[in-house]
Amino acid sequence: MPDTIYALSTPSGEGGVAVIRVSGPGVTDILRACFPNASHIEPRRVYVGKLRDGAGEVIDECLWFYMAAPRSYTREDVAEIQCHGGAVCARRVMERVASLGARGAMPGEFTRRAFENGRISLSQAEAVMELISARSRAAARSALRHMETDGPMKRARAKILDMLSHISAADDFPEEIDEPVVRDEVISGLNEVVRLLRESADPRSARILREGAQVALSGSPNVGKSSLMNAILGWERAIVDPEAGTTRDVLAEKVAAQGRLFTLLDTAGQRTEAGRVEMAGIQRAVEAEKSADVVVAVLDSSRPLDPSDEAMLARRDERYIVAENKCDLPAGRERVQGAMPISAKTGEGVEALTREILRRTEVADQENILTSPRQIELAQRAMSEAESAMAALEAGDPVDLAAVYLWEAASALGEITGEEATEKVIEGVFSNFCVGK
Repeated sequence: MPDTIYALSTPSGEGGVAVIRVSGPGVTDILRACFPNASHIEPRRVYVGKLRDGAGEVIDECLWFYMAAPRSYTREDVAEIQCHGGAVCARRVMERVASLGARGAMPGEFTRRAFENGRISLSQAEAVMELISARSRAAARSALRHMETDGPMKRARAKILDMLSHISAADDFPEEIDEPVVRDEVISGLNEVVRLLRESADPRSARILREGAQVALSGSPNVGKSSLMNAILGWERAIVDPEAGTTRDVLAEKVAAQGRLFTLLDTAGQRTEAGRVEMAGIQRAVEAEKSADVVVAVLDSSRPLDPSDEAMLARRDERYIVAENKCDLPAGRERVQGAMPISAKTGEGVEALTREILRRTEVADQENILTSPRQIELAQRAMSEAESAMAALEAGDPVDLAAVYLWEAASALGEITGEEATEKVIEGVFSNFCVGK
């Protein structure tokens, strides 16, 4: 029988309320000892009472409730005690709970018990941590969807196991089952599985959901990149000065818009003639431009294009948004085709530019996108095995040869859901959790 565990589930330190969570077979005995006046404990009902130590002294007046197994987070008896926040009250409540036989929980142990008791899968347990660490509403929504269901990985694994049963049947009953028919069915099923895994295990989409996209402001000196950064942020983050070369390093700042998150990078103006320190900044600007998910190519519409502008336009690809800044001034040339007119000074066009950045970094089918690096690696391994099986079948190899690859694919997907995860893998997943969750 498992022991009873407890932990502080809210951040330590001063605060209005501290929550101590308790789970295990000794919960009701602990509650009766802590709250001697509670003659009857009814599940899912909130109580208020004075929590007492072993000598009967009042520690604090608390709210508390009890959830009976299996209708609880861990599928064990669970209680939550809400005392006043601060170091003293929470510590004394936990000392009282410990004196009654409970032990301090390990990181993630409550969620691990939920997994071990069959309430959630391993991938759903990881989604709990993703929700806790979410930095945007989009990331939180993705984590919530993963908490609700295993989604594509469980479906892909079930389909592969179904294919394996057909292959086994064709091998056991060759007189009754036509192998070419099974071959065609498996190839068709594998096409669907590979497509699903490729869409789900996209590292770029996962990173954008988890951390937000990288958006670089690139261009020549004095085109208004720093002013544009300040305009998008709504506050003065970057130094703005008429002197060329003011920005010497890459400035990074998070932007939250429409429930999404992206990192805005203000880079040094790119030109050929510069001092040693400025050239170091320009090199970093080039690197930021190469690695960014979106590049806003900023031009000054009030002056002719210079060689640096033309070089930037020549190397642009599908990631680039051309923004013609200073549209509030008289035009100094014809506008670049497809460019967005903006004014960092007046704010004209800045909101439209932000919307375009969000459109370019939209992640499609967020419900199926894996965000855990561990899960992405396993899904890519499963996809590789599925592709090998499909290649073998299309080459005319015996169907039972494809089964070798399919078992490997099913095993990799089973590590994602936890159906075939080793103890070492499980410990690794839950070691990343905070205590109390």
